[in-house]
Order: sequence, then C-alpha cells, then structure tokens
Amino acid sequence: MKSQNRKFMMTAIAGLLAVWSIFIMYSNAPFYIDVSRATQGMEVTLVDFQWEGGTTILVIFEFDNISSLDITLNSLIFNIYANADFMGNFDMRERKVLPPGKTRVSMKIDIQERYIDELSTDQSITWALRGGAIIELPVGEDTTYNIPFMEWWEM
Repeated sequence: MKSQNRKFMMTAIAGLLAVWSIFIMYSNAPFYIDVSRATQGMEVTLVDFQWEGGTTILVIFEFDNISSLDITLNSLIFNIYANADFMGNFDMRERKVLPPGKTRVSMKIDIQERYIDELSTDQSITWALRGGAIIELPVGEDTTYNIPFMEWWEM
C-alpha cells in the first residue's frame, strides 16, 4: 500500500509540474512570437533617392515592423555604389523608435567630390546601397540584431 501511495504522489507531482510548464510556455509564447517577427520579419526598403546637386544625396528608407513591439533603430550603415563604382561608406548613429507598422527614415549624405567627378553624367546611373540596420529589441539590455539590405535606384 505504501508503494502505491508513493507512485500516486510522484505521478501527481509530475502532473503538476507538467501543467505548470505548459502554463508558463503558453503565457510567454506571444512575446517570443513578437520577438521572432521583429527580427525575422523586419524589412528595409529604399523608397526615395534624390541627388540634390553637387555632392549631396537624400535617401529615404522605409522600415516595416510587423511585430507589436516598439523597436529602436540604433544605427544604419551602408555603402553606396554608382554603376558598380564605390562612392563611400555612410552611417546614421541617431537612435530612432520604430513603432509597429511602416516608418520612414531619411538621411542626407555628402559624397566626396572626387567620386562625383568620376561619374559620367551622359548615361543613366544605377545606384546601389548595401548595408545593414542595427535594431535593438525591448527584451533586455543590448539585445541587438542586424537587418541586412541591398537596394537599387535608377536615375
């Protein structure tokens, strides 16, 4: 009789632990799904590219945050190429909050004059931007992810 009570007690304890584990997983699952959406579903798109004359270019990126979390953009770093020729490396270190949905981020950049002088203006220019956006998630200190991108713009 004593061994049956012991088996029953152990089974009850194991059952309670299993129920507790399932409850904990169930209550945390939506948050982890949002974190996954934030890291895997974030898209960076170049929506506007304006050569303002001289060496100044305005670029506008659109971030599509499909999660329900407010994500912080820590920095945006990219190289620019014109007709496959390197034009420079640029970055934006200003922190910006990316709420759920689409958010536009604009940057004015100055290309070195020696690169502009090498451009042939009698033909169309294909601009390529390749880089990454470093985002920070609200899950703890310094939880950052790199969102790579490569975008093209024809002028």
